[in-house]
Amino acid sequence: GLACLSGQLASDYAREGLPRMRPIALALGVASVAGLMAWALAFSSLSAKGMAATWELVRTLPIYATLIPLLLLPASGRARSAAIALAVTLTAGELVWRNTAMPLNGEPRAYYAMLESPTGDAARIVDAIETDMRRHGDEGRRPRVEVVGLGGPWQNAAMVLGLETTNGYNPLRIGPYDRLVAPGETSFTPLQRRFPGSFPGYDCQLGRLLGLQYVVLDRPIEQMPNQRKRPIADVLMAGPKAWVYRMEHVAPRATIESRVQIADADEYIDEGKFPSNMPSTDVMVDSDDDLSQKYPASLAAKPGKADIVGWRPDRVEIKVDTAAPGILTLHDPWYPGWEVEVDGQSKPVLKTDILFRGVEIPAGRHTVVFAYRPLSAQNLLAAARTMFGAGE
Repeated sequence: GLACLSGQLASDYAREGLPRMRPIALALGVASVAGLMAWALAFSSLSAKGMAATWELVRTLPIYATLIPLLLLPASGRARSAAIALAVTLTAGELVWRNTAMPLNGEPRAYYAMLESPTGDAARIVDAIETDMRRHGDEGRRPRVEVVGLGGPWQNAAMVLGLETTNGYNPLRIGPYDRLVAPGETSFTPLQRRFPGSFPGYDCQLGRLLGLQYVVLDRPIEQMPNQRKRPIADVLMAGPKAWVYRMEHVAPRATIESRVQIADADEYIDEGKFPSNMPSTDVMVDSDDDLSQKYPASLAAKPGKADIVGWRPDRVEIKVDTAAPGILTLHDPWYPGWEVEVDGQSKPVLKTDILFRGVEIPAGRHTVVFAYRPLSAQNLLAAARTMFGAGE
């Protein structure tokens, strides 16, 4: 928001010049800026870095002290354009000079090359997972992987290796997922991997529904801190620098259940809870309609089959075959903007099993397509209703 506002002010300055201000207003503005800078210097001196943080702020003062007279002097439009161009150059240069060399912001591509052409332990890890996936035919099931403690580059494993991870980069995780799964701010230190009541260990109900098949750690799995539940897993690789495990009893990415339990997903998320044990024939649905009456227990005997036949980040195609009507659940996070079609007919997207998205399907063979269309008329209208309270 500040960046957009600054751009608008710079444009106004180039076209119209400085705004007319009363002397008292100008004095108050200057005093406010000076007070803010004085507070920033005093506050930074109290930080863990002490005077080093203060020095970082002091280094910027000459730049902005130069910008003030630079913008005050020009009178013509051409001079103002030149002044604002120079101001942008100075501020952009300062930003590049101070930030691109930081490890978090400007690491060279070579830093991640070990994942593109893995060697040593990295190659052993990738080979262990890929070999096991081929052995068990897991490619179509789209199993998820969690990598903890192996260093920063491994946060890019999903992007570089085509794996789907449960952690990765924090800005890409939505709030409800982060609250219940709690993978931590970063994946390169095990101490940040929390295990709340909703996810007490790798071998838990939520982990199974996520399809968490492989866990890659810098230590034996029983030595992971904060775990509330000791996991049971097959060892695919044991040290000396990395351990790879295959979890058992993992749910497929797409499932069909024919017995419904009604649940308030927001209530579970707010309380940080997740059901610890549910029958494989049951699905929890957040719905105002009592779907539990529509899908009685007698239908639960013959679960249907769901195969993912097409996948990309914004579109998932699933072929289903079921002898009875039920709820198809795609164990990917529910999020506004997703739409679903069954045999080309639009259907409501259900919030299933607290975190995931689903849809009602009739008996028989069908093609189901989940597509992310945040700018469709339907989703824009839903967003407007939410914004103005019409959906209450």
